[in-house]
Amino acid sequence: MFKFAYFASLLLASMCLSHFKTKIMEMARLAFQHGLYQGATDANFVGIEAGDGKVLGNPGNVKLRFASTWLGQGAL
Repeated sequence: MFKFAYFASLLLASMCLSHFKTKIMEMARLAFQHGLYQGATDANFVGIEAGDGKVLGNPGNVKLRFASTWLGQGAL
């Protein structure tokens, strides 16, 4: 999980706000495919909360939260 969070933070630092949700879901699929979600049954195993409060993936298993202030702008 920490590997995923590290790569997610690198990606967020270099991307546009409008592509956040698309890119973060691509990263979740990639992380799942490479075994970074130990014990996961699919890429939506982990929930990722965006700055607007919406959860990508599993809302009952939120492990990553990204504030919109990290992205340098207001709400997503």
